[in-house]
Amino acid sequence: MSRFVYSQAQVRAALEALGVRAGDTLLLHTSLGRLGFSDQGQDADAACRTVHAALRDAVGPRGTLLTPSYTYSAGKGELFDPRDTPSTVGPFSE
Repeated sequence: MSRFVYSQAQVRAALEALGVRAGDTLLLHTSLGRLGFSDQGQDADAACRTVHAALRDAVGPRGTLLTPSYTYSAGKGELFDPRDTPSTVGPFSE
């Protein structure tokens, strides 16, 4: 099975087709592995960079991107520091 390869421009065009405009606020729940591979590389960092750049371009400097970032630290009795505790729900929220 071949995987789809996408570019920042293609993601940006898809966002435009959905009606995303400058100044919008987007709440994102991402599973970038389902998209295929970024044309910038076949790893999670490349996918995150490509999609994040397209999203930032779509909403512009006045837009807002929100994504859940969980640590599950409270249920484990661990300390939580918003500056230092990494997300455990995937690389995009990190």
